[in-house]
Order: sequence, then structure tokens, then C-alpha cells
Amino acid sequence: MRLHTRLAITTLAVGTLGAGLTLPAEAVTVPAVSFSSGASAAVKSDRTTPAASRSASRALAMRAAAVRTARAKAPRASYVGGAAGPNSFDCSGFTSWVWKQAGKSIPRTSYSQYAGLKYVSRSQARPGDLAFYFRGGAHHVELYLGNNKTIGCSNSRTDCGVKSISGWYGERFSGFRRVV
Repeated sequence: MRLHTRLAITTLAVGTLGAGLTLPAEAVTVPAVSFSSGASAAVKSDRTTPAASRSASRALAMRAAAVRTARAKAPRASYVGGAAGPNSFDCSGFTSWVWKQAGKSIPRTSYSQYAGLKYVSRSQARPGDLAFYFRGGAHHVELYLGNNKTIGCSNSRTDCGVKSISGWYGERFSGFRRVV
């Protein structure tokens, strides 16, 4: 009995021939095959693609909403230690409030945000991720905007606004965490 699977084939690299063959990303019916260690294939099952696509689209929309909310709120907000909005914030009060407005509840404190969210490397960081500073990452947090910039509420001298992950902040940067 031969099994056939409906797949969307994007690229097939034939290791034994040392050449790459690019096929159109259209659905085709192919027999189920196994590849030797010298060959590999990148395939997507069209049974899981719609759900994965919806999930990725929803995450992207939430991340965009978080960035828009932060950019709109920060210029009108002030820093107050322990505050969580809607007009005054501390660092983690700002990030938790912004993400709640975007549709996702996250822990209130920077320590809980750092411990409870997924680590991402600097090269994987995307707008909407959280950027952490000081003492193993959990003392200060801001929302990543992309292009080495963050937005958040730091202290009563600077209130809330955009900063660069360089200079003084760059020396104290400790990592990113992903919300969605």
C-alpha cells in the first residue's frame, strides 16, 4: 500500500547531486518519502498551515497594537514608582499596561515578566518584545521598538519615552523576552 500526502513543497535540496531545485509553492500530491542524510526537504503540510498562519497573524497584530499603544501613551505619561497607569507608570507598570491594552495580560513586575516570558536572542528580537536591564535582567524593563530602540518609563527625571540600547543602557542590557 502506497501512502500519498498532500504537501506544499517550497524547496528540495538534493545532497547527492550537490544542486538545489526550487519548485513553485503550489500544492502537489507526492508519495511519502524518506530522505537519506545527504538530502533534505523543507515542506509544509497544508493541514496545519491555516491554524499556524492564523496564530502568527494574531501574534503579529497584538505586537503591532502593543507598539502603537506604547508610542501613543509614552509622550503623555509620567514616571511614578509603583504606578501601573493609566497616566503614570513605573517601568513594568508601563509594559504590563501596554500589553493589556493589546489584548494580553502579562505579570506586573519586571522580575515576574523576566521569569515568566520566553527568552529570545538579540537577533530574534522583534518589535513588541520586552528588553531587560540590570541585575540578571530583572531590574528594569522596556518595550522593544526595533532598530535598537526601546520605549518605556525609566525614572522621574526622564519620565517615559524612546531610548537606544547603546551607551549607558547598552552597557546594562541583559536580554529580551517574548510575550507572543
